[in-house]
Amino acid sequence: MYYEHASKTIFTKITAQNSRQLTSATFFANLSSRISLRMLSRLSSIVRFVSRHPGLLLVLLGVAGEVIFDWPETHGPLAWVRRLCSGILVFGLVVEFFEAAESDKQVADLTRQTAIAQKQIAEISLEVAKAHQAVADAQAKAAEANKAAAEAHERATLLERASGELKKEAAQGRLELEQVKSKQLPRFLSPEQTV
Repeated sequence: MYYEHASKTIFTKITAQNSRQLTSATFFANLSSRISLRMLSRLSSIVRFVSRHPGLLLVLLGVAGEVIFDWPETHGPLAWVRRLCSGILVFGLVVEFFEAAESDKQVADLTRQTAIAQKQIAEISLEVAKAHQAVADAQAKAAEANKAAAEAHERATLLERASGELKKEAAQGRLELEQVKSKQLPRFLSPEQTV
């Protein structure tokens, strides 16, 4: 389908150029350069495929060669079965080429998806590391807060003791004052002393 469209496009472009009174040499030069570029692109794809699956190509060539050279020698009542089996074998190997190409595409897709997944895992790992750091920072702040709370509790305990001692001393002081007051005799002034 693609090749039909490409060849129609090439033919249309070349025909349009031909309508401009191009020479036949220019016509064939343009045609051959466009065809050769497409063939080089296809050849490059084929070379990559064969480099990934050399065994498949060698088996296909070996079986095809054997079938071609044994074809004239097949005689007898079951010759048509032998030829049919040979044709099926070659056809099956050709189909295997297309299946291998499809497998290569699937592997490429899976490799791309794996790369995306690995990138996402790296991003998630970074977020987890940041979360761990935030937890560690929070724990450090909590430890500082606990230390400050323990110091405040210690100061409160000391203040409570001091307050208790001061209350005790104040009570002692009141008691001593009462004792002193009770020991003092009341003074009664005579009228002569008041004038």
